[in-house]
Amino acid sequence: MYAPELNSNKDVKSFIEFALSESGQNIVDASGFISQNLQLKSVEMDARFPAEYLKLTQRGQRLSLNFRFKKGTTKPDNKAMRDIARLVEFLSKKENKHKKVMLFGFADPSESKHPAFSLDLSTYRVDWVSNLLVQNGIDPIRVRAYGDAIPVASNEDAGGRHKNRRVEVWLR
Repeated sequence: MYAPELNSNKDVKSFIEFALSESGQNIVDASGFISQNLQLKSVEMDARFPAEYLKLTQRGQRLSLNFRFKKGTTKPDNKAMRDIARLVEFLSKKENKHKKVMLFGFADPSESKHPAFSLDLSTYRVDWVSNLLVQNGIDPIRVRAYGDAIPVASNEDAGGRHKNRRVEVWLR
């Protein structure tokens, strides 16, 4: 949701805050739309994934949240700061306090002609998320980057490549 000069109109700001809150998103879900509330998901693994990734995620569950980034940068998309707050809130719930956070960073192959840059870029992205979590009192136990490995969408179009420029959040 977007609004011009959000701070100048407290009613608009209040509405947007409610709409994006857990309560507001419960209404979104009940209406048959996809909410932004975080959920834990089991993921089907592929033996072709990197061995370290398979081992680290073996006893974990992936959150329904990805941090996405602009092409060739460590600059997150416009949802990222809201998602950090949503993640911190989710992790502060009683049922999640004992869970450990793992972060895995990725890039898309079009971001670099050199594989090492792709790995570095995904490392910087995962470090960006990790640093914000640490600032909020959450210390991830695993922070890894895998470059352009494990695409979640086709790299043949811009939309797919954008989905592949991500940091995944797993809990164990």
